[in-house]
Formats: sequence, structure tokens, C-alpha cells
Amino acid sequence: MGIYAHLTAPSVELGSFVLAGAYIGISGNTGNSLGEHLHYEIQGPNGTWGGTYGNWGNTPNSLNPDLFLP
Repeated sequence: MGIYAHLTAPSVELGSFVLAGAYIGISGNTGNSLGEHLHYEIQGPNGTWGGTYGNWGNTPNSLNPDLFLP
């Protein structure tokens, strides 16, 4: 599962399939963040959503994105 965090105005819904080059939202500084950016993360099958601010409850399930991106 891929997550896109810290967006000011996300334009995709939870569970959406996102293609390369798709518009996903406006970069922001929401949640626990120190500046505007996109936090992209891939979670394994046991990752758990931790709340509305993009906190993941099981960060050891983060996967290396190099395994999934071209």
C-alpha cells in the first residue's frame, strides 16, 4: 500500500489505484511536518493507519520503494 502524506488538498481517495503522472494533490505541511513536501511511503500488508494526520501505527512495515518503482 502506498501512502501520500502531508498534502494540503489531496485529490485521491483512500484505496484508489494511482497511475504514474497522476495528480494526487497539493504539497503541504500538515501533520507532524517541518515544511512543505510529499511524504511517500510503501507499507507492507500489516501496516496500520494511525489517524487523520498520516501517522502509521506500525512503521516497521515500511518497505523499500526501490523494490516497486522503475
